[in-house]
Amino acid sequence: MLSLSPKFRSKRSVATAVLSGGVLIALVTGCSPSTTVPIGATTTAVSTSTTTSQTKATWAPVMKSVQLGEAAKAYMEKVSVNITEGSIQSGFQVYGRINPPNKMDVAFHQNGANMAFYQQGLSAYGQMDGQWQQHAALSNINLYPEYAKLLQAVSKAKIPVFQLQPNQYVVDEFCNVYQATIPASLLSTLPGFSSTYHAANMSPVVYTFFVGQTSGELRQVNTSSEGSVTDVGSVQIQSNTILFNINKPGADITIDPTLYSSLLYQY
Repeated sequence: MLSLSPKFRSKRSVATAVLSGGVLIALVTGCSPSTTVPIGATTTAVSTSTTTSQTKATWAPVMKSVQLGEAAKAYMEKVSVNITEGSIQSGFQVYGRINPPNKMDVAFHQNGANMAFYQQGLSAYGQMDGQWQQHAALSNINLYPEYAKLLQAVSKAKIPVFQLQPNQYVVDEFCNVYQATIPASLLSTLPGFSSTYHAANMSPVVYTFFVGQTSGELRQVNTSSEGSVTDVGSVQIQSNTILFNINKPGADITIDPTLYSSLLYQY
């Protein structure tokens, strides 16, 4: 079996935290396993128009959009995260494909470092510096069930949601925009979110959901939160997740030729 170098283990731990941890559970992603995938190569950023009004809404349209996502056989994501810890600023990007229930293909970029990750069933591999090495498989690669758990919790807790105006354009369609402020105390009770909210004294998290007017699909999710950590100080996290190519051929995953060649060589 392949072993992991200390350098790869260090980078792997960062990527695994991004893919499976805390408030960033919405950042679970999948993509082509090339470490040179250009982030944002095939997506269009959401319009940055200023919100001019908001009206009380219901969770029904957002919940329906997540149900459509739970039924998806394949989709792609582009994720950007900005983190401010005291005077230190950092961030990362993830771009890729997911074919539920257990197949994913992602590229991860942070501070000039690139990593590729491929998983099929219980077999997973990561690539750094042009070398593929075995990786522990992730148990949860699909973000939609996590969104479903979140929405069930906020609906049960009667957290209000508002529809914002104007509508926004994401990738290839106009979207209705819904926003809610979710207490950290509620998030801390949810599996997958609790570790982050035990680690930091977080304020409520503002979630913004973009639902396609034509497709009814969830096309984008933004989050914004602020808190504090002992010996660090203020922590601010902002994330942007764009969902596209849902159930389209472009989201289908095939094994990278370099990984295939590496497996042939090893075995």
